[in-house]
Amino acid sequence: MSKVLPTGFAGVYEQHRTESLSLDQLLIKRPTATYFMQIDGNLADAHIKQGNIAIVDRSLDPKNGDLVVIVEDGSFAMREFGKNCNSIYLTQLSNNKTTELTDSIELWGVVTAIVQQLRCD
Repeated sequence: MSKVLPTGFAGVYEQHRTESLSLDQLLIKRPTATYFMQIDGNLADAHIKQGNIAIVDRSLDPKNGDLVVIVEDGSFAMREFGKNCNSIYLTQLSNNKTTELTDSIELWGVVTAIVQQLRCD
């Protein structure tokens, strides 16, 4: 019987068996500017599900294709950030509707990771 799991992580066990992995160290680069936000809704095309946790860094400047958290009409929302020569635009992930960034929309932070819990028991 083999004791090696065919997962594609050969050698990782030996390297890290005395070290513990820390999600804080892996996913949070700027602790004072990082927030956790629970996702309310499903965004199947982006593989984001109800209850996932978005890790949001408020200190980053968004780049094309980044997921960002915005504040619009007093509510948080997640959009895809885009920028071209003339404008900044935000795309809703649920329906691909695009709007330009205006003074009434605040870019709140950049989503750096999504954490998905697979089991709750």
